[in-house]
Amino acid sequence: MKSERRDIFLRKIVRKGPRVTILVILALFSLQVLTYAHGSVSSYASSNSGIPNIQTTFNVRGGAVDRNGECIRNAAYNTDHSESWIVVDPTNPDHLVAVTKFFFDPQYYLFHVGVQVSRDGGRSWSNAILPGFDCHSAPRNSWSDTSDPVVAFDSEGNIYSAVLAFNLQYNSTGDQSNCCPAAEVSIVKSTDGGGRWTVANGGQPLAFFPTSDVTPDKQWIAVDSNPNSPFKNYVYVGWTVFDSNGAEIWFSMSRDQGEHFTAPVMISNSSTDGPSNTFVFLGTGPDGTLYAAYTSFPNPNTSQADVWVLKSGDGGQTFAPATMAASFLGSSTFDLPNTTFRDGISDNFAVDSTTGHLLLALEVDSGSGLDVKLTESSNGGGSWTQPITVNDASTVRDGTDQFQPTVGASHGVVAVTFYDRRLPCPINDRNILSGDAGRTNFCINTSIQFYKESPVGIQAIGSNIRISQTTWDPQNSGSTTHQLPRPGGPNGNETFIGDYFGLALTNENAYVLFASNYNMGRNSANNQQQFLGIVPVPRDENRDNHGAEAGNNIS
Repeated sequence: MKSERRDIFLRKIVRKGPRVTILVILALFSLQVLTYAHGSVSSYASSNSGIPNIQTTFNVRGGAVDRNGECIRNAAYNTDHSESWIVVDPTNPDHLVAVTKFFFDPQYYLFHVGVQVSRDGGRSWSNAILPGFDCHSAPRNSWSDTSDPVVAFDSEGNIYSAVLAFNLQYNSTGDQSNCCPAAEVSIVKSTDGGGRWTVANGGQPLAFFPTSDVTPDKQWIAVDSNPNSPFKNYVYVGWTVFDSNGAEIWFSMSRDQGEHFTAPVMISNSSTDGPSNTFVFLGTGPDGTLYAAYTSFPNPNTSQADVWVLKSGDGGQTFAPATMAASFLGSSTFDLPNTTFRDGISDNFAVDSTTGHLLLALEVDSGSGLDVKLTESSNGGGSWTQPITVNDASTVRDGTDQFQPTVGASHGVVAVTFYDRRLPCPINDRNILSGDAGRTNFCINTSIQFYKESPVGIQAIGSNIRISQTTWDPQNSGSTTHQLPRPGGPNGNETFIGDYFGLALTNENAYVLFASNYNMGRNSANNQQQFLGIVPVPRDENRDNHGAEAGNNIS
């Protein structure tokens, strides 16, 4: 959120209405055994057959603060929709909820988190600005931006979202700075499936930051939705706090479904993991064990990233000392080659709440493109497998980027989804800028790879599957504002497609919520929108394990 604060650290540390319903007929999914082709470029390109891509985001109106600091009570959020998370209701698999950044003014990086709700398995969606932080729904708690969308269900179908609210201001030449108050971390809750929301914790933030000398970033939330857990419906929240000494992870929890939260405590330790820690992820095992994974950047002169894992067996009251899960080299450049959008978060963490296995996906700089790796712990983080390569062998170190991985796990099935630049930009396609047609390692698709947990480690099921039906151009700014989102404001050079994107995994499907500006019928302006890809979980028992490169180093 605060660019000058981020610049202290590695470039890899990043900043973090009306109801509109559409009906889309989903392709029929076969219930028979699924098989997927080997990972050649041609088989990958056609592996998206039958996978629906449903646009979930649309224009809405709500309160907004403009670049001059003035309240626009009925502002049009009609440009880009970037960065997302998605969850499935444990009490109703047809009930999906997602959260995304809805931009009001992309050039000046002004947006609020919007909520999307589906009650028919993803076929149709309602959209609204998440209330409680804009100048219309909450004039006494108005912020220019709310960020880092994340959402979770409890076992009863209640929904919780952790919100980072902050204020940006601009001078007459377009230079960006933080305003006062600087930021807060809050929780909102919905008890009606996502229609109405209230600020939890008695209406008070978990943490408030009056000035920009100390600022938060990258909050995350997890709820123990296991009805048999001793800590059922405990709500856990973590976030990063930046100050002049570095960055550390802070934590708070609720034992009464968000009515009250504990006073925040710092759970990282600079004497163990270094002074620069961020990107916290939370998850719970079948016995109620809570895990917190976060990334440390120990050397500001390299792109080395270390992932540490904390473990709590008493519902978040105490944590055992952190253990290192992985050390790897992330992207050596802040923006991806050939384009201007920033890279985003280079790792992602998940816990299989049924088996207790821990999964960690990594974005690794191979020296000739970015590749995705996966490692697993089956003993609560005591040890981790040698990372395996997730993207097809034909794309490893081939000069193309596979990046921003998200991992999910459920009932022994693991899925890793990621953005993918292996296919060249289409030619003679009005959605692609003419100067970008045919370019390589430039345009974007979304891919997924399935695995099965086993006594001998995670085993790949087939090859990468292309989720996206179309290849999109991240440099196409669309026709609404003709401006890409710019985290640094109009004078900044980098642009934005999101720092991460959502994956929800059930017994039946992987629900992947990804960005694209392609017009598939409802996006004539070519703005960044969120699209839902629904991929059936493979059912075959005689799995082809050719895909991943077991035993590869991760550097």
